[in-house]
Amino acid sequence: MNEGWLVFCFVAAIVLCSGCILTAAIMRAVSIQRQREALIADDLRAIEESTVFLIEQLRSETDRMISEVERQKRMLADLIAEADRRLSVITRK
Repeated sequence: MNEGWLVFCFVAAIVLCSGCILTAAIMRAVSIQRQREALIADDLRAIEESTVFLIEQLRSETDRMISEVERQKRMLADLIAEADRRLSVITRK
């Protein structure tokens, strides 16, 4: 009878140890998964902030370029008006 209890205790100890090892492995996998999800959220947040910053820079640069093009357009219009004026003076003579 004592041998039966000894075998039972031995098997129970193996089952308990296996359960502890399995529980530790599952908890580690869950922890790793949570860390991955946290990194993904942080990465997405960083990408979103970068995108907003780039869009603001793009808008600023676009506004600057539009004002530069309009300045050059006014200069070209002035040059065309000056050329027309000189041509009209030449054709009158």
